[in-house]
Amino acid sequence: MDVTGINILLKKIKSNLVFFCVIILFVNCSEKKEIEHLEVNYKNGQAISVEFKASQGIEEAEIFIAGASTTPVLGEVKQLENGYQFIPVVPFSKGQSYEIRGNGVTLANFMVAPPLTKELGELAVIYPTRDTVPENLLKIYLQFSQPMQQVGEALNFIKVTDETIGEEIVVFLELESELWNKAHDRLTLWLDPGRIKTDLIPNKEKGLPILQGREYTIHISRDWKTAEGQSLKKDYTKKLVVIARDSNKPNPDNWEILPPAAGEKGQLQIIFEEPMDAVLALEALTIKDANGQLVPGDFVLGRYEKRILFKPVNNWNKEEYKILIEAKLEDNAGNNLNRLFDTDVLQNQGRALAQKSYELAFRITD
Repeated sequence: MDVTGINILLKKIKSNLVFFCVIILFVNCSEKKEIEHLEVNYKNGQAISVEFKASQGIEEAEIFIAGASTTPVLGEVKQLENGYQFIPVVPFSKGQSYEIRGNGVTLANFMVAPPLTKELGELAVIYPTRDTVPENLLKIYLQFSQPMQQVGEALNFIKVTDETIGEEIVVFLELESELWNKAHDRLTLWLDPGRIKTDLIPNKEKGLPILQGREYTIHISRDWKTAEGQSLKKDYTKKLVVIARDSNKPNPDNWEILPPAAGEKGQLQIIFEEPMDAVLALEALTIKDANGQLVPGDFVLGRYEKRILFKPVNNWNKEEYKILIEAKLEDNAGNNLNRLFDTDVLQNQGRALAQKSYELAFRITD
């Protein structure tokens, strides 16, 4: 082919490429969904929703924290008369930038007003507070001093090191929806139950998350931000020294009860036979008087969650009281008052229905 023929061929290819690019541009433009008149709504200083108008329907749009986040903010899109409103489950974080995305394309950006306070966050408590834990430890709770940002990727700020072998390992179960309490200041982290329950495939393939005789360190990064947009005061660490598996159910009959004196507002002390699940211990117990009436007061966890204290609103009377214990109460291995966590559910079929609650009586005599 001579030079003239090559030039003609190149012109044809260029013409076709231009036509193809025009078609692509037309398709992209025709699918583009413009967002305008975007406004963040505030209530009591919290960013509770964002409203916007769109040239086309965007019911499939989702909101993400700006950047590399792959988990959308949990919430609901409502269609208004003149646009749309997105209401997050937890108020938007102050000082944080967000993106509205549709089909993987960023349609708009907005930023929530920065916090008025400069107070840094704190990781107040890590439960269980005791470093020594059973090999089948089921849960860890992170209790913060204030509500935390909703990032959807909390495990990015947490890492676990097996100090025995000097390697970072995966311990916690990655969930699509993180387990925050309503106030968004306490996060529940599950050690993978499939690896803890014997004879399940994850247990056979990967083994237990933590092993008896080893030591581990949990690291929590100060880069984790509060809902006010402030970092934590420092990096935090938690040591775990792993002992033998806990294969016993909690037994209230083995608890020790230390009654207070009558006519006073002294503390009732209940001493467990082992450390209990911190959150469930505060939820599962109630006190009733001789007439079956609820005794008003507050429960407070004692050292290492091995005891719990009850502070009444009113003075104690000289009479018999009852401690009602919901069967959901668990130890740190997930064993509750009715069954072991590692028990096959099928083994319980045909047996009598499990108790919903248990009672312990104590009398105040002086």
